[in-house]
Amino acid sequence: MKVLVEKVTTRKLLILLIAIIFVASATNYIFTSIAYDLEDLTVELYSKSTPIKQGDRTVFQVLVYDSTNSPIEDVSVEIEFSSSSLKTEVMKHKLVHVENGLYEVDMQFFHQGNWKATVLISKGYGRITEPFELFVEK
Repeated sequence: MKVLVEKVTTRKLLILLIAIIFVASATNYIFTSIAYDLEDLTVELYSKSTPIKQGDRTVFQVLVYDSTNSPIEDVSVEIEFSSSSLKTEVMKHKLVHVENGLYEVDMQFFHQGNWKATVLISKGYGRITEPFELFVEK
């Protein structure tokens, strides 16, 4: 009787171990397939009004397209502006999808000078950043 109980317990442990391995590999597959390949995207940043002036409202546009020049519409686009002279001045904004890979945000600068803009493109667990520089006039 003791040998029979040990065989049943060993079988149950083996089945449990196989089930755990299956669930772990399925979970790994799901999470790695969510990480989209964004490395081949092209990101462009434009200002609708030039020059950019301190205190004026400015609409920034970001174009996102792939290596075949097809617009990318199903990504999240954010932008972060940091002042070169005022290290504490950081502004973050989420852009709104307009059409055909075009994303926009309306904002206002309260300080003149050189600014660094970083555009963050994300989808699932995939993320890329593109740095830009701009100047805000007085």
